[in-house]
Amino acid sequence: MALSCQAFAAWLGLLLLPAAAASQTEEAVDARVTEVSSGHAFVLTDGRAVRLAHIEAPVPPLHLPAGSAWLPAEDARHALSRLVAGQDIRLEGAGEARDRYGRLLRHAYLADGRLLQAALLHAGHARLVSLPEAAGLAEAMIRAEGGARRAGRGLWSHAAYRIRPAVPDRLERDRFQVVIGRIVSANRVRRGAYLNFGHHWKSDVTLRLDEGAAALLEEAVGPVEGLAGRRVLLRGWVQEKDGPLIEMSDHRLIEFLD
Repeated sequence: MALSCQAFAAWLGLLLLPAAAASQTEEAVDARVTEVSSGHAFVLTDGRAVRLAHIEAPVPPLHLPAGSAWLPAEDARHALSRLVAGQDIRLEGAGEARDRYGRLLRHAYLADGRLLQAALLHAGHARLVSLPEAAGLAEAMIRAEGGARRAGRGLWSHAAYRIRPAVPDRLERDRFQVVIGRIVSANRVRRGAYLNFGHHWKSDVTLRLDEGAAALLEEAVGPVEGLAGRRVLLRGWVQEKDGPLIEMSDHRLIEFLD
């Protein structure tokens, strides 16, 4: 569906972030992309590999037969390639931060000033997995993903990436998932907080916040015990530990829906 002039202007304003939105401690460097390796990673002309920070594009599942294509991953890679292949971009990031594969973790800006992560999120070719410290960047990414999610663009139309209800048998273990549900009870403990999405904590879905995230959440919305009954959207890796458990260290990854 075509965007109206007003909607397009709002979207463009969301992606065109001033340099002041980035931390003053971040390094900035101009670079050129020579190869796109996935929907969230590429190689520069000097040989350095870069992974876009805070987002994750689809990757083929482990059970996919050899030689088979995973359409969401291919779509994401092609989308990133169209934006950056052979183009000059500006990279910003803190020092030598790297992922487990040794790739530089960076924010990237296109020649027209758009934040690359936000552009991919808006098109539905990536999901947020964490948030930057800079409030301006975080807000842009949250809003960009939210627009794609509500419109069902890109990966959000694929069954593997749809929002899952906070019900034990609807969640896959050892996978990053976006989950929606209503909090049944919430408890503040010595080293964090637990948000329970069922009456039986040993089998139902639970969100565990570490101490830092719990304290900041309470600063934002008040005592966690008062969250019972609230409907929320959250994201994280689902593991099996007395039922499905999501552990979180950033309260901003919780979206309150009512």
